[in-house]
Amino acid sequence: MSGKDNVVADTNVTLFFLGGDKHLLDYFSKKEIHLSFITELELLSYGKMSDLEKLKVQKFLDTLPIYDIDEKIKNITIKIRQKYKLKLPDSIVVATAIRYNFPLIRADKKLFTIEEVKIIEYYV
Repeated sequence: MSGKDNVVADTNVTLFFLGGDKHLLDYFSKKEIHLSFITELELLSYGKMSDLEKLKVQKFLDTLPIYDIDEKIKNITIKIRQKYKLKLPDSIVVATAIRYNFPLIRADKKLFTIEEVKIIEYYV
């Protein structure tokens, strides 16, 4: 850990960051970015990437803590999905932020509030 504030980033925010969004570049320079394995899977399986872009994404991922699913994340995911009716991938990302008590920065068109975690909305 770098001593910076921690934050879990969702896939959309991560894509904007990788695309060079200047606001996110500044924001994340002051944060320690963490990802769920779901975000890793979504980034690496995105179909419209060149080989150079895939390499850039993989190099970026290699620098970050990426959290696999564990029993706590499974249990939190179930509760979050039941309570808020989110899609499974969103529920896992939210559960990861809850599990590690980090805020979640997200850029999703579907706005939702989760009382169990601090959500930072990012608008493009």
